[in-house]
Amino acid sequence: MDQALSRWKDIGGMSQAVSDPVLLPSAPVTPEGAAFSNTILVADDDHSMLMLMEYILTRAGYEVLTAEDGEQALKMVGETRPALVVLDCDMPKLDGLEVCRRIKRDPELAGTPIIFMTTLSSPTDKARGYAAGGDDYIVKPPDRVELLSRVRKQLDLTRTQVQVHQQAKLLNAQADRLAPARGDRQSLLADVSKFADLKVALHYQPAAETTGDYYDIRRLSPDDTAVLIAQVEGRPLQGYFAIGVMKALTATFVNAALSVPESLMLLNAGLCNCLGPNRRISACYARISRAGSHLELGRAGVLAPLLQTTDGHFREIDAFGDALGVREDAGFETQSMHVDPGQRLFLFTQGILENAASTVGSDAGYDPEEVRTRLRSGRGASLDQAVALFAPQRTAGAGQRDLLLMGLEF
Repeated sequence: MDQALSRWKDIGGMSQAVSDPVLLPSAPVTPEGAAFSNTILVADDDHSMLMLMEYILTRAGYEVLTAEDGEQALKMVGETRPALVVLDCDMPKLDGLEVCRRIKRDPELAGTPIIFMTTLSSPTDKARGYAAGGDDYIVKPPDRVELLSRVRKQLDLTRTQVQVHQQAKLLNAQADRLAPARGDRQSLLADVSKFADLKVALHYQPAAETTGDYYDIRRLSPDDTAVLIAQVEGRPLQGYFAIGVMKALTATFVNAALSVPESLMLLNAGLCNCLGPNRRISACYARISRAGSHLELGRAGVLAPLLQTTDGHFREIDAFGDALGVREDAGFETQSMHVDPGQRLFLFTQGILENAASTVGSDAGYDPEEVRTRLRSGRGASLDQAVALFAPQRTAGAGQRDLLLMGLEF
C-alpha cells in the first residue's frame, strides 16, 4: 500500500471512512427529472494522491474516475460527464487552471462543479482558482471529513441551481407564479428569531416582483456572528436566481477561518463565474465579536452603514469596496472598531432610501441628514420601534425595489 494512503490509515481515517450518513451524497435532479450520475473525476499527476482520493470517495459511495494529466482529464470530462471534478492545480500538459477554464467555456460542460486541490493555500492562490472558474478549494493532503463535506456541498449547490433555473422558467412563462416565487425566496433568508442573544430588528418588504434583496445571519463560533445584507442588480427572475447562488456561496465563504476581506474576495470570485453580463451584487458584511465588543465591517458597493452612539450621534462607516460579480480583481477595504453597549448599527439597501426620499417629496434622491433625523427620532425607543420609524410601508411614489433595513444593538 502506498505511503500516503498508509499514513492516512494510521491517523484513524480507515475506521471512520466506511459509514458516515451525514456525508453521503444526495442526488441532485436534472431539468429532465433524472438523477445526476454519482461519478467524480479526480485529476492529479501524483499517483499516491489519486489512490488516496479514490479510496476516500469510493468508501463514501461515489464512483471515481482518475486522470494523471490535464489533457486526459479534459477528454474524460467530455466523454463521461461526471457529476463533479476534483483538479490538481499543477499537472503536466495542461494545468488545472486551464482545464477548468476550458470546461467552463464549453456551454455543455460549464455547469460541472470543480474543486481545486493543491498545496497552495494563500487567499491570492485561492482567488486565482475561483477566477478560472473553480467552485471550491481544498488543500492537500485532504482531510477526509472536509473533502466529503465540500463534495456534498457542491453537488447540493448544483441541485439548487437546477431547481432555481426550473423555477425561473416557470415564472417567466406564467406571471401568476410570481407570488409563490416570493415565498420561495423567503425560505432562502435567515430566520432572525433563531438568534435570541443578538439584538436585531428587521424591516423587509419585497417589491411586487421577484427582485433581489438578501440577508443572512450566521453563527461563526460561540462568540462571533456574521451579518450580511445584499442587493441584486438585474431583472427580477435573474435576481431570484442570484439570491440562491448568494446563499450557497455565503455558506461556503463566510466562516470563522476567513477574515471579512478574504470572504468578500472569495464571494466575488464565485459570483464572477455565476452572474451574467451587466449583473452585480452590492453587499455589506459585518462580523461581530461579543467577547471583545468588536466589529469588523466591509462594504462591496452598498451604501455606507450608520453607527449610532449612545448620545444619538451618527458615524458613517466608510470602508469602500467594489460591487461583487463585476471584476475579478475587485478590492475591498474594512473598518475594525470597538463598540460600546447601547450603540446601534444600521444596514440598509437602496430601496429604503428611495422610499425615504419619496416620503419627504425629494426628487433628487435621499437627503443624508433626513436619514439621520428619522433614525435619531427613535433614540429613546426600542430597536424594533426605531427601525419601524425609519422604515414605514412603501409609499406610492417609491421605486419598485425591495425595502431592507436591519438594526443591530450591541
